[in-house]
Amino acid sequence: MVCKAPARCDFGVWTGRCSLLEDTAVRKIVVALAFAGAAGLACGGGGDKEQPSISSSASIAAITRGASASASPSQAPSQDPAEAALAAAIELIDGVSEADCTTNNPEQKECVSIDPNNRNAASLGIAVLGVEAPAGSGAALLMGREADGNWAYYAGGQQYYQASKLPGEMRVCTQGTGLNVRAEASADAQLVRTVEDNSTVTGEEFVLTQPGTPPPSFVAGYGWYRISAPVEGWVYSKFVSGLADCSLHDSLETP
Repeated sequence: MVCKAPARCDFGVWTGRCSLLEDTAVRKIVVALAFAGAAGLACGGGGDKEQPSISSSASIAAITRGASASASPSQAPSQDPAEAALAAAIELIDGVSEADCTTNNPEQKECVSIDPNNRNAASLGIAVLGVEAPAGSGAALLMGREADGNWAYYAGGQQYYQASKLPGEMRVCTQGTGLNVRAEASADAQLVRTVEDNSTVTGEEFVLTQPGTPPPSFVAGYGWYRISAPVEGWVYSKFVSGLADCSLHDSLETP
């Protein structure tokens, strides 16, 4: 196959060739991903009790690649995070690296790459990757890092609302209720503050606590973002969006 020049996309919306919402560039990936809503979780006023913490035992689609078993959301695994995420994504979709795309790909597998301008985000818990299909179709693929350092499927596709530009602003999308900010990445942690719906918070890092289901189901996962503004703490990923508004989020998530 012949790998084409990398495409770019609006943050959360794959359009073929354009720029990411916050100048995040990703390469094209192989499949058009369909989103499926996860079980509804309550929000605000202490209603996040059902949200899993970083000690969650959920392990769907978890892929271990050279990570320290003792790693925490604030600790980088021993392997370069971007390379670890890339290796996990290649295994997840049974693809090949960009380096092998044209020279060592007799089975014409999808070519997986991570944009060099976005490598730093991987050290903060999210890796945005792309895959070039032999036919030229593609979309974005988000891998999230778990508390133990493993990388697993988070979200992606032609359209996605999940925030992957870190550090960066995120929109609070609670469909009318407030968003709980916790002292730690746990629904049982101390409540720091409740942030108003449709306001913005500043995300600093991410930990995946509920990996999504990879192909063929493509169910997005969930986790916790550490925020630095308007107050420091942790917020559940289901209730924030990396897009400018909540329209896509609200079409995919239940209150």
